[in-house]
Amino acid sequence: MSDSSNGTRRTVAHGLAWMYFSAAIGGLSKLVVLAILARLLTPRDFGLVAIALILTSLVERLGQVGVGPALIQRPSIDADDVVTGAVLSALFGLLMAVLVWVVAPLVADFFQEPLVAPLVRVLSIGFFIDGLGVTSDARSEEHTSELQSH
Repeated sequence: MSDSSNGTRRTVAHGLAWMYFSAAIGGLSKLVVLAILARLLTPRDFGLVAIALILTSLVERLGQVGVGPALIQRPSIDADDVVTGAVLSALFGLLMAVLVWVVAPLVADFFQEPLVAPLVRVLSIGFFIDGLGVTSDARSEEHTSELQSH
């Protein structure tokens, strides 16, 4: 094996390790936040937060299809692709945020919990913020894929 092949494998392994570490830290931080909320909130209030998080988690899964994976699948990405992807991702994030904002009262009615609506509306802002980062995430994954293929 050549030195460049070993170097590439080390770089890929290092990148994957950081990705797994990041995912583990993300999951652990969510668990810690939920544990803290469980201690600080009444059981009823914690249930309201849980309802809001369930809805936003479902919508978040829907938002993960689209621009990011399309950019990763392209053989190469140029500046126009990046700009187009960023604009589309931001608009899709905004659309998801508005959709969840509008649906929030219906969710509150379904669960017969009027306080769920404001919680869902606050969490919906995160969809727009997430949409702003989709292109950079895709470029990062593309770079990792390039390293793996060499």
